[in-house]
Amino acid sequence: MITIIIDNYKGQKYTYTMPDTAVIEMISENAFLTNGKLLKTGLTIGVDCAAGIKLEREEREWKL
Repeated sequence: MITIIIDNYKGQKYTYTMPDTAVIEMISENAFLTNGKLLKTGLTIGVDCAAGIKLEREEREWKL
């Protein structure tokens, strides 16, 4: 099984589960800093799963 978990800043947690036949494509966007280091500025995740993707959503109390 493949599991993708997104746990965001508003107290929400999304767990996506799919069989290992799913096709996952990830694209990373980066920028070079003046000191020569790399800064990750974006991430795109694409999922294609003909067998279906199971979603579990969890709400938690959000605190600043």
